[in-house]
Amino acid sequence: MERKKFEPDDNKIYEAFRKAVVRLRSEHHLTQANVAGKLGVSCTTYSHYETGDRKITVGMLYKIAAVLGVPVTDLLGDASKSHMTPKESYIIDQYRLLDERGRETVESCMQHEYERHGKKEQE
Repeated sequence: MERKKFEPDDNKIYEAFRKAVVRLRSEHHLTQANVAGKLGVSCTTYSHYETGDRKITVGMLYKIAAVLGVPVTDLLGDASKSHMTPKESYIIDQYRLLDERGRETVESCMQHEYERHGKKEQE
């Protein structure tokens, strides 16, 4: 099966970022000024990140994620999955709902299948 080439849609990524950062900031009961202060930028600069009037650097993306206590992927929302098929995305979502034992079971099964597939290719 041929894999789809990953070509991110900047507009979707920035829109996902804007929605996620506003939601997470509100959930943490932080103002734009609070976050800007923790980042060492002006309130205006931070506000422009949230409105999309200013493009965000990768470094700043990581800093914002750290301030909000989340992985960077949480700031990218579904845009971080845009290179996956709907089935792959569904499988990832279901995996994340599992407890530790369930995840270990899935990982063990996957490892077994990787090994079986590798042996099959060598034949």
